[in-house]
Amino acid sequence: MRVAILVVALSWVHPAHAGDFSGRVVDDQGVGVSGASVVFYDQRLSYAIDTTSSDGSFDARDLPSNPYRVRILPPRESNLVEVYLPDGFDICAGDVFAVKRNNEVALGDWMLSPGGSVTGRVLDSEGQPVEGVLVSSLATSTADASQPRYADSDADGRWTLAGLSVDSGSDYQIGFAVDGWPDQSYPGVYLDDAEVISFVTSETDHIALGDHRLLNGVSVSGTAVGPGGPINGGVVEVYSPSQVVDVPIVGGVWSASGLPPGELLVWAEVDGLATTYFPNADRPQTRLAALDEGDVVANVDLILPAESRIVGRIVSDEDMSAISLLAYNDDRTVALSGDVDSDGFFEVHQLHGGDYTLQVFAESVGLISDEIRDDDGVAMVFSVPPQGVLDLGDIAIPPGAVIEGTAVDAYSGDRIYGAFIYAESEEHGTITLAVSDDKGRYDISGLRQGTYRMWADYQYYCDTDADWVARYWPNVANPVLNGSIQVRTGETVRWDPTMPPDRDHDQMDDHWEKQWGLDRQRDDGGEDPDGDGFTNLEEYQLGTDPLDGRNSGGCGCGGGRSGLLLLLMLPIFRRRR
Repeated sequence: MRVAILVVALSWVHPAHAGDFSGRVVDDQGVGVSGASVVFYDQRLSYAIDTTSSDGSFDARDLPSNPYRVRILPPRESNLVEVYLPDGFDICAGDVFAVKRNNEVALGDWMLSPGGSVTGRVLDSEGQPVEGVLVSSLATSTADASQPRYADSDADGRWTLAGLSVDSGSDYQIGFAVDGWPDQSYPGVYLDDAEVISFVTSETDHIALGDHRLLNGVSVSGTAVGPGGPINGGVVEVYSPSQVVDVPIVGGVWSASGLPPGELLVWAEVDGLATTYFPNADRPQTRLAALDEGDVVANVDLILPAESRIVGRIVSDEDMSAISLLAYNDDRTVALSGDVDSDGFFEVHQLHGGDYTLQVFAESVGLISDEIRDDDGVAMVFSVPPQGVLDLGDIAIPPGAVIEGTAVDAYSGDRIYGAFIYAESEEHGTITLAVSDDKGRYDISGLRQGTYRMWADYQYYCDTDADWVARYWPNVANPVLNGSIQVRTGETVRWDPTMPPDRDHDQMDDHWEKQWGLDRQRDDGGEDPDGDGFTNLEEYQLGTDPLDGRNSGGCGCGGGRSGLLLLLMLPIFRRRR
């Protein structure tokens, strides 16, 4: 299965095409389960949540007309096991329930089974109980990709994790998190070395782990001074692999503990002073070695200069408070955000002196989202004086171009929800992404004037989900033939990708496969039934006959390798026009 790169969260705004789900959650005694979360995932992993009432019933209203998988998460304190209906522990093991316009899907009663439990006690290094430790379970087997269960240790340090699956493949790691100690795992190790516990091996529905003494980790301390002497206020942040701790600066002194061993990165953020990395740099440079449990690193002294600032105003009649701005240093290792008010006045503070570029994200007000550039399209470099202010005055940002359209099925004309639409700038190599909504519509806004290569793709999550073949502008299956769209400042250009269905996920049009007698139920894109050296997928993209091997010698008779060479040359000639 291809890996999806984006999860979209839906907001339910009483859609016109909507339906309802109803049902009831009960335990193994038939008693309604109050406070369970019922989650409805559509096939793009957008979701809605309802909570069961005192009798275990739920009633989710106004869900868009889509197929859904339903997940039931029991209350945290209960010894009940979550499930994807009807009996799966993974989203793709769940059945698909289709809700249609103005109808109700009655799911009836669904029973949650009792689970297993794990108990233990948390102690500090002196053997004293620790209260308030967040204990969690992490399922390690693909057969049980369940939600982590959580528990808090009590005043005696005791905890119980309940509702764990005890089916085959139910393996877990147990984690511990509490302020003042590093995140760690059973049995007294860091996350990468966590031990797996298994109900199957133990042949029981209860596992007692006994006492767990918390590792103290490593610590680091030092001073922080500014132009006026010791700093009082602000924070020092310390990063060790997998964890960040921030601590206050009091009277010029700071100390951080409870970090896992590793190489530490230290920096300070203080109002009115430049954000500074140890010892006095504007970017990460020096890392401190604290590689062994119990290591103490002292005398880590930070020297912060007075801040530099960039100020200015983005000229527009719109309310500009919704836009954002970043200042990148010269090697783009650090980006600091700027504050923008409704009139477009902005300020980026806590800077060191140096060279910066400014990136503005202004598509929400119809302007370009890009670096600020000169008349030749070159990103402008702004030299900020040490401990000073660079006033850029009024900055005019051109209107952004828009590419918009609707993704539809090539044969039925149905709108495709959740298609990924890409625009790649030929001048700059940047790629901007949009996702089609439940009506198939998309728009890519804030584009600079220029040339863009466009393509549409659909990335399924489960093997049984629908899929469509990727299309390249102006609507071809072969990426080699991908053309370009020219857009001008403030212009709106339309592209409606028509995507052929692909139920077996082999990137070949199902109708084309039927035409040539190929298998539409499995991925046969890599096969070569005519033995001409081209796979079915290559034949599809070339538009050649996958069952006629007469062109295997490369004669150029409507297909074969010479046809492929011709296609590979096309982009070269196109770019030379």
